[in-house]
Parts: sequence; structure tokens; C-alpha cells
Amino acid sequence: AHHIGQALVADEFDMSFFQGKTLDHGMFSPLSVMVPHKPSWPAPVIPLQIGVLQFPIPSAMRCYKLGQALRRAIESYPQDLKVVVVGTGGLSHQVHGERAGFNNEDWDMEFLDLFVKNPEELTKLRHADYIKRGGAESVEQIMWLAMRGALEGEIRELHRNYYLATTTAMTVTLYEPA
Repeated sequence: AHHIGQALVADEFDMSFFQGKTLDHGMFSPLSVMVPHKPSWPAPVIPLQIGVLQFPIPSAMRCYKLGQALRRAIESYPQDLKVVVVGTGGLSHQVHGERAGFNNEDWDMEFLDLFVKNPEELTKLRHADYIKRGGAESVEQIMWLAMRGALEGEIRELHRNYYLATTTAMTVTLYEPA
């Protein structure tokens, strides 16, 4: 964690550091389906949170570049470790206002396809573009780009499970280098 923090600051990212901060569903939702967690988590976890609920919100390109810097930080670590990078954030959804309950499955599929084949296209979109296509809270999709930036080059999608069980479109995907 210290190494990653120092490397990201050296790569000109302004970071805030917390110790003992309670984790939320953004961390526990993916981890609970990935690994057994009783009596405790089987490996160290380093949460990297990106604020997208209150302005100023980073751009999609900034999130992508953060992921690239994260990859460089991991690769520069002196020990050879196995690392999994997990990204979270809702797909299309809006929970308030005139479009409350709005989802756009076509946009969700387009986003997931571009995420694999042309993530740079997603970095060109403005917050307003994400909101128009997927609802106010779909701007969370830019957090996925931090994970995509950490995955250098071409990737292969091994698994995609998409469902719209509630007002938030959800998916579980799995990628590896191509």
C-alpha cells in the first residue's frame, strides 16, 4: 500500500490516505463473490476509491490514466506478487429526478464491448455523455476505466453476466490479457 501510494504521488496523482476507514459495498460486493471470506479475507486488499458522487469528479481519461499509473506502481514493486485489480461501479441507472428508474441496456452492452475493444473511445466521453446515455448515477462507469488502464494492451473477456434485477444494471465480468 505504501509503495502504491508513493508511486501514484510520484506519478502526479493527488492522493488522500486513510487508515482504519470502514469499507462499503463497492469493496465487499465483488470480493464476497470472488473469494471465501470467513473467518477472514485470504489476502491483503488495498482499496483505491474514486469520488464520483460530489464535484469535482475526475474525467474518464483521468481515471484511465490513474489505472495506467497503478499498473506502473504494481510492476515496479520489488517483489514478484500475484495481483488482481478489481473495478466496481454501477452501469446504467438513475435513482432520483424525472428519470428515476431509468436504465439503458443497449448502452450498457456498448460500454462493455468498448471497454474490451476500444477503451480510449470511452475516455473521450464527458460526464454529461455518460449521464445522457445511462442516467445520472451511471457516471460511476468512469471508475471502470481505472481498472481498464491497469490492464495493459488488448484484453480478452472470459465471462460476462449482465442482469437488471433492481433499478441498477449490474454485471460481473472477468478479463485477462489477450
